[in-house]
Amino acid sequence: MEASQIPPLMSLSESPLAKYQPNDRLDGPPVWACGGHDKERSLLRIGTRELDWHSHLRGQLFCIHSGLVHVHTPLGAWVLPPYRAGWIPPGMTHRVSLTGVVSGWIVLVAPSAATGLPRTPCVVGVSELLAALVKRAVSWAMRDTLTDAERRLAQVLVDEIQRAPEQALGLPMPIDARAIRVARAVLDDLGAHTSLDSLARQSGVSARTARRLFVTETGMGFTQWRQQARLVSALDRLANGEAVGAVADSLGVERLALMGHSMGGAVAVEHHAGVDREPGAFERGAIALFAQLVDRPAGRAADEGDALMAL
Repeated sequence: MEASQIPPLMSLSESPLAKYQPNDRLDGPPVWACGGHDKERSLLRIGTRELDWHSHLRGQLFCIHSGLVHVHTPLGAWVLPPYRAGWIPPGMTHRVSLTGVVSGWIVLVAPSAATGLPRTPCVVGVSELLAALVKRAVSWAMRDTLTDAERRLAQVLVDEIQRAPEQALGLPMPIDARAIRVARAVLDDLGAHTSLDSLARQSGVSARTARRLFVTETGMGFTQWRQQARLVSALDRLANGEAVGAVADSLGVERLALMGHSMGGAVAVEHHAGVDREPGAFERGAIALFAQLVDRPAGRAADEGDALMAL
């Protein structure tokens, strides 16, 4: 998508959901949920847009069925592909960019109900049970009181969020100024293969110290962190409609492998994504990037494939 087609930055007050302010209410049900669409009258308006820095009293779990969501927080940036859920704890400042999102859903969890949920932002898998519970919770959207049965379902929904496995799709940023300079140099030219020794020297830090800082502050070694940065960038660019070959060339990835010509390869990448359908260009490119950039074996949670419902 051309930059001129992307709507200007939206303030939180312009979001249709802000009119009802369920995300900043401490009263009411412990869990609120609503479906979203790229329509003006949709309570949760999605599509292609950006929300500037803001925070909410309630925690948020959100899932999309197409496109991409890029979330920035003080703890780092992470990307949310389709059919995964992003979690933002109560009170966490964040900025969100949506690209080509047609439908999805959001769950708003009161702080009192979120005590057992992750304390930092993360991406989690969506089980069949979690998807079904969200669909049920949408039926009481914007109601202030729940029946006894609905309150029990709300607690099960929170329990299922707590059980959801985390997905390694984030890009945590280091905190130390020296490591940040190294990280910025990588992000400025993701296709380069400059050694850590050279990057560290240019950033005024020893390579040994840089390695230690990346491990202690991001939880990743430098090589893994750079691979993850390339993955996040590639997913973002693919969702914006860039050709798979162009993305592969700029990141130094094998173009033929990225295209996934054989049906065997196509089936493999779809199973990696947890999607049981004929693959599209985005999925073929994005999941092949998983295999090459992240170098983890293809696999799927046992019940993810059946969770691909649309509200």
